[in-house]
Amino acid sequence: MKRWLLAVGIFVLLAVVLAPQAAVGDGTFAYHDFRHHHLPWRAWAAQRWLAGEFPAWASGAGNGFPLFAEGQGGFLYLPTMLLFVLLPGGMALDWAVLGHHALAATGAWWLCTLGGRRGAGPVLAGVIYGFSGFMVSHALYLGMQNAAAWLPWVLGATLSRRGWLVATGIAAMGLAGHPQAAAFGGLLAGGFALATQERGALVRWTAWAGAGLAIASPQLAASLELSQFSMRDGGVGADFAQVGAMPPQELVGLVLPYAFGFDRPADVVQTYYHRGSGYWGAGVNSWEMCTYLGVPAIVLALLGVRRAKGWAALALLAALLMLGGPLWSLVRLLPGFDYFRFPARFSMWLSLAVAMLAAHGLETLRRGWRVRGNRLRLLMFLGFFTLSTGVSRLGLDTRANELGAVLTAYFERQVDLPAPPPMGALLSAALPAPEPEVAAEIPAKVARILADLRRSTDPRSPRVLVPVLLLLGTIVALRRPRLLTLLVAVDLLAFGRDYHPVGEPAQPPRWLLPVMTEPGGSRLTVLDRRVSTDIDDDLLTASMGLPLGTADVILPSPLLLVRNEALLATVGLDVGDRGAAKVARFLEHHDIARRMAVRWIATVHHVPGLLPLVRGRYQLYEDARALPRARVVPCVVGAVDGDAAFAALLATDPERAIVVEAATDRCAAGGGTAQIVAYADQEVSVRAEGPGYLVLADTWYPGWEASLDGEPVPILRADLVFRGVELSPGSHEVVFRYRPLWLLALGGLSLAVGAGLVMGASRRR
Repeated sequence: MKRWLLAVGIFVLLAVVLAPQAAVGDGTFAYHDFRHHHLPWRAWAAQRWLAGEFPAWASGAGNGFPLFAEGQGGFLYLPTMLLFVLLPGGMALDWAVLGHHALAATGAWWLCTLGGRRGAGPVLAGVIYGFSGFMVSHALYLGMQNAAAWLPWVLGATLSRRGWLVATGIAAMGLAGHPQAAAFGGLLAGGFALATQERGALVRWTAWAGAGLAIASPQLAASLELSQFSMRDGGVGADFAQVGAMPPQELVGLVLPYAFGFDRPADVVQTYYHRGSGYWGAGVNSWEMCTYLGVPAIVLALLGVRRAKGWAALALLAALLMLGGPLWSLVRLLPGFDYFRFPARFSMWLSLAVAMLAAHGLETLRRGWRVRGNRLRLLMFLGFFTLSTGVSRLGLDTRANELGAVLTAYFERQVDLPAPPPMGALLSAALPAPEPEVAAEIPAKVARILADLRRSTDPRSPRVLVPVLLLLGTIVALRRPRLLTLLVAVDLLAFGRDYHPVGEPAQPPRWLLPVMTEPGGSRLTVLDRRVSTDIDDDLLTASMGLPLGTADVILPSPLLLVRNEALLATVGLDVGDRGAAKVARFLEHHDIARRMAVRWIATVHHVPGLLPLVRGRYQLYEDARALPRARVVPCVVGAVDGDAAFAALLATDPERAIVVEAATDRCAAGGGTAQIVAYADQEVSVRAEGPGYLVLADTWYPGWEASLDGEPVPILRADLVFRGVELSPGSHEVVFRYRPLWLLALGGLSLAVGAGLVMGASRRR
């Protein structure tokens, strides 16, 4: 027990050192995905839990969205959700990030002790995995970091045959808030069990893992259902799956994190953009390619290869998977893996394997094995590295013009890339057009790359000097395990401390309160969200208003609803491109915005025909022609499929008719009226006068049921994305309720298995 307490104390202390301001509540990680996803989504879910509601549906996001099914919220993941229920949102976010650094480190420490290591070795393993570049950079996707923290615990539970902990870890990974991280972690756990368990133990392990999946089944089933209505329906294509593969040359980031430039997420100055001016590598962005482990950790891992060939094989396998290519294509044949991209995230495996190898390397040195020979080899490599940087700098200085010409020609070819083939009206509209290289920006971009290359090859630059000093320190400390462990900790903490700077939590803009409406009222939105990040708060970008009770038409997510996204792109309210083109599309297809009940529009652009209520760095407009959330129209226009409905919608008067698929054109005797009587996220009551067709401008989605005067009626898919009900003459009460099948079928199973697991673990203890 003393060893456990000491280890936990060390890792908690290191987590505090990583971000002391965040640990004491003096600021929060308030930028990029932290700001737009993880903080507002979990803060909203905490409100729902405190109100005694299950946070399945968010009416204030994306015209109504099954936010629980999106998966990244982790609404059933107790360690993080309890923090958001009990603490202010900013502090809850900070403690969730730092707490899972400590959790991951403790799990790696325990896994290492189960392999027979003692002393500094397990502490070293915990430091490397818990504070690796992967865990630091991917904390930006909070659920991914939370899920990855459980991976060493599941492997340790497998080795020690603690079935209840296997089930707990599998469930935690499934619920933490990132399906891909859970799938990658589960794949490694299954392979680890196959490699370490005999037949009888493997059967028991499978049963315990099945129990963990049963606990997570509501989340998994809901996310699978949502994927069928998103752009990932049926899996992603082979080309799309390679997005986020690690460029081979950028594996040098294991020890040289700035070799291809560098962007922290907080450095990207354009909202909802994933690449700043600092990183110029071939990867998607800097943090997805971040695999930093440091010179001392890699040296120790190489020394441990002979003693731990299994972990060495895992490290090699992970590196190959990170590159994408044929091996990743084979993995995608497994059920569910065809939904994923970003194979570079297999660096989660690589980080854990290197952590275990480094502990074995430390054990090798402790026994005095060839220390002198290893020092000589390292000194030779140090000389080679220093000489190569000098030669590279000399070559760059003498051939800068030729290299600049090559880069210029490459970027100019990107300007003339052919347009993608047509994919149908809906999908073509929903997919954001790729942003081509802008010819006028190419010279500045090439100059920036050449300047960054000079920094990366200058022996006096910290990019070269720091790795050299770290290697020298490693050489000096080869006979001192504790000093080596301290060197690794200092290296990783120095890298991580500056990676996620803290700032002030987002504040509601001054214009918000006067325009906030009752639930079920008008929506507000942002026209062109790709703006400077320093006015995020003023514009209330994306999900930031969700905990405040606002209703926005968009919810940026990997599981975008294709139909809703097609409408948003058509009217210029998507993330997509930026600039004056947004305003032009808004004016051209203004009727679509009216159908969405968009009354309040914040933008940095001038919108002709509307009068701004607020002027300054941005404008706030009121559209008095916005339609109410619930209305009755006399006619329907029939369409044979979604593409036809999309075309008909652009030509239909929203005050006269709605578009319904698989129906003939018809009209009632006249149009009635509608009034929302009660509005909640998962139940809406409307009083309507017929005859006609009631349309509620909230998303049509499986699980929604409707009753007309107490009798069940079918819900029409109206205007491509909304809910409609046909009305007979007279006054009616229409009630919409969200009753998803996955919750009814699997909620009880999850609770029962979870309760059984707790009782069984308590009795065993």
